[in-house]
Amino acid sequence: MTNSNLALVFPGQGPQGPDLLRLLPELPTYRERLGEMCDSVGFDPVRDAQNDQLLHENRISSLLMVLSGVVCLDA
Repeated sequence: MTNSNLALVFPGQGPQGPDLLRLLPELPTYRERLGEMCDSVGFDPVRDAQNDQLLHENRISSLLMVLSGVVCLDA
């Protein structure tokens, strides 16, 4: 991979919505990465994000941003 093929996106707080991760389960490393994250933090942020109120909490939304970024980089 060359530098011209790499994009780093930092959306910040606020862009998350209930369908934020709707396409990620189709990517090959999604389940593996989600499992690693759940093991590391001790809970499932994707499950918790189904609650709209929790989705906007920093501890959930930040983990979802990391998960989406890592899975996209794997792809």
